[in-house]
Amino acid sequence: MDKTQTYTLVIWEEVPENIQLWLIPDKAINDEDRKVLDEAQITYINSDENIEATKLLSDAFASEKDNCQDPGSIWACRWKQYFYGDRAKAAPIKDVKVSHVYLTGWFM
Repeated sequence: MDKTQTYTLVIWEEVPENIQLWLIPDKAINDEDRKVLDEAQITYINSDENIEATKLLSDAFASEKDNCQDPGSIWACRWKQYFYGDRAKAAPIKDVKVSHVYLTGWFM
């Protein structure tokens, strides 16, 4: 991990089963992406009403396009390479500059 750049940390909850951490380089996030992240802050699929942004993130974090709600979207698997870890195997995040932190996800 490049210690000279800043990152956005997304805490993706799959309530009550799992928590995933996504560490995305800020240089990989454009203004429209940031708007989606801002809109998804503390919204949960299957719980909140305005969840379009959260659905886009769900697609962005999918490991395969078949798991996306819109497999043809630019969001499909877009950030899958930035998966940091989950409840079972996430090492402490050390020596990383985090510029933004978001909390969002699913109620299963």
